Amino acid sequence: MIKKFAILFLLLLPLLLFAQDATGEESNEGLSLGGGVGSVILDGKTYTSIRFMPEVRFGQVGIGFDFDLMIDDEGNAREEDWDELEDYINKVYYIRYAQRGAPFFFKVGGFTDYTLSHGLVMRNYTNMLKYPEYRQIGAQVGFRIKSMSDFSVEAFSSNVYNNDILAGRVTLRPLQSVEMPILSKLILGGSFATDRDQYKGITDQEEDDILAKIMEGSDWNGNGIPGAQALLNYGLSQEAVDLLITNGYAEIEEEPTISFDEDDISIWSVDYDLPLIEGDNFNLGHYGEMAQIVDHNMGFIFPGFYAKFLIFNMNLEYRFYQDDFLPGYFDNLYDQDRASVYDDTVRVKESILENAVQTQGWYGSLTSNIRDLIYITAAYEDMYADGKDDDDMKSIWGNIEFNTEMIPKLSTARIAYSQVRVPKIKKLKSPSALIDGKLGYSLSPNTELVARYQERYDDVNGDGKIKGSDETIKTTSISVEFRF
Repeated sequence: MIKKFAILFLLLLPLLLFAQDATGEESNEGLSLGGGVGSVILDGKTYTSIRFMPEVRFGQVGIGFDFDLMIDDEGNAREEDWDELEDYINKVYYIRYAQRGAPFFFKVGGFTDYTLSHGLVMRNYTNMLKYPEYRQIGAQVGFRIKSMSDFSVEAFSSNVYNNDILAGRVTLRPLQSVEMPILSKLILGGSFATDRDQYKGITDQEEDDILAKIMEGSDWNGNGIPGAQALLNYGLSQEAVDLLITNGYAEIEEEPTISFDEDDISIWSVDYDLPLIEGDNFNLGHYGEMAQIVDHNMGFIFPGFYAKFLIFNMNLEYRFYQDDFLPGYFDNLYDQDRASVYDDTVRVKESILENAVQTQGWYGSLTSNIRDLIYITAAYEDMYADGKDDDDMKSIWGNIEFNTEMIPKLSTARIAYSQVRVPKIKKLKSPSALIDGKLGYSLSPNTELVARYQERYDDVNGDGKIKGSDETIKTTSISVEFRF
């Protein structure tokens, strides 16, 4: 393990030196170092986490690394974090240049919130849902050319190692050269997203669990003859099983394997955005979007309005979804839902589209900055169907973040909750709910104590209820982080 860290440091050293040369001085402008020591619970097991997080900056470029050594209660390192090439690639937390919307920009690494257009295709997608247990290196790249009708293009991958989940978007202002006060600001756009194989959402552990359940049977080969391993599992001695094999009453079977045909899914959309009023104290605009899940049906946003006034930003839109359509298919829980294991079978998210019925209703969101003390975001969607009330779908989103500059020693304080597409919002725990929070306390100008908590839910037995610790997935960590 020491050798591996030495190799990583040698690879990092030229970047550190270059960053200092780029700034022309050995100051913190080109390099910052961070890290921490704390405890983390992964898969119900407690680890001591030793983390080193350097960040290199020069110009508009920033490079962040995340070297995290997990040590169990026996003093052993978590080897699965260091045994494959992908593990080393994943130590790059991010590489970025400029910001989204610049003439040229890119980012490679973790994405906590990625949305296309108004969210019918991809809304609040994250490739860090299972971080740090499972790390993905995503990528976003784009450019903008104002001389060509303000033409812009961007592309996205959730994981550059396998490029399973891909997305892209193009926009332009076709009438910007026309002397028309409102229409010259019209923005047209198109978005596309695809999962090249939804079954890639199955983890290695889930595959092992499926195989174990298959191996519990007495007839792996389907020919009516019991398998030797199954008989041993039932308590027969090796001598007895050998005798049965000799007389043709049992057989030495090959271990079963599982494989899935590739199952892709793609979604496209077109949209427009038309600013109506642009002022110092009030802005108002209008928009619409139409999306289709390929080989399935369509969803629409029309009309949609956004406004900015006083301390508020508001969106209000009417939505219409046909049968066999789900909005925001690629959402913040997609990496969990793209493929789910039930007993010895696997169900991809696409399979639930057949249960989606035609709905229509309103969506509204409100964000506010209260005296630069509290930042609040709240959103609600109420979709109703023409049939049973059980076909109605409701969703809520909420986020509260505090300005910690007003509170001594408090460096970070935020909590977020979401629950999407349920007939009724009655319980905090739901298969479609997520809680995410962070609290930081400053120990010194360069050191802080940070507590993180995430809770999500998996309906393992498919009964629509969350019961037991195996259906509540908690990730907690308490660490001392430093930066200088």
